[in-house]
Amino acid sequence: MASQTQEKLDTAVDKLNDTYDMVTQIAAAAEQQGTVANDVNENVSIVHLSISEIRQASQSLAQQSQAMAESSAELTQKLAYFRI
Repeated sequence: MASQTQEKLDTAVDKLNDTYDMVTQIAAAAEQQGTVANDVNENVSIVHLSISEIRQASQSLAQQSQAMAESSAELTQKLAYFRI
C-alpha cells in the first residue's frame, strides 16, 4: 500500500511539474503576444503619421499645380499680346 501511495504521489508530482511547464510556456507566449501587439500598435501609428504627411504633401502639390496652371494661363495671355 505504501508503494502504491508513493507511485501516486510520484505521478501527481510529475503531472504538477508538467502543469508548471505548461503555465510557464503560456506566460512566455502571452508576454510575446503583448510585445507583438505593442509593435503592431507602434507600426499602425507610424502608418497613420505617414498617411497624414502624404495627405499634406498632396494638398501642397495640388495648390502648387493650381498656381502653375494660373501662371501658365497668364503667360499665355501675355504672349498672345506679342503675336503678329
